[in-house]
Amino acid sequence: MSVYRFTVPGHSTRREFAVYVVVARRPNAPDCFVYVGKTGDNRDGCNPVISRAGNHFSYNKIHSQVRNKIFEQDHGEPHLYDYEYFYVTFSAYASTDENRRSNVDLINEMERATNLELTHRLAMSSTIRHLNEYKAAGYVQSEEREARRGLRTPERLELVTSLVDAVMEYIASFDL
Repeated sequence: MSVYRFTVPGHSTRREFAVYVVVARRPNAPDCFVYVGKTGDNRDGCNPVISRAGNHFSYNKIHSQVRNKIFEQDHGEPHLYDYEYFYVTFSAYASTDENRRSNVDLINEMERATNLELTHRLAMSSTIRHLNEYKAAGYVQSEEREARRGLRTPERLELVTSLVDAVMEYIASFDL
């Protein structure tokens, strides 16, 4: 029998609109998976990043995208991997927020920006697999495209870049 332990940092329990990147890697393996996600886009409000992290390993297939994607790609069981989470927040959640729709639009756009930046940076890698690469395959009307572009302020894009930089630095520390 073993006693296991892990730490949940307090900041990961805050209710905030966040974009996160999960890096999943088998210990001492030469490759890894990355997954980009967000909090705050569901109709019931905004869960903390740690809650979303736990849901990724649920046996409820609707919530467990990381578990599902790893199985699709590798037929691997989640317990064979270690996971590192990286995230940035864009605003706090308030249950009385009258601007909730604009916050949802913002977090959706920041997730797209993060996903595209990560995809761009991983383009030449054969050892890192992006589990949910954004394909930009659907048609977006020009008005919507312009609204999305307006959400990509320099300050917000700096946060996205910092997030992707941290992920890439972590991955570079592997002996691949």
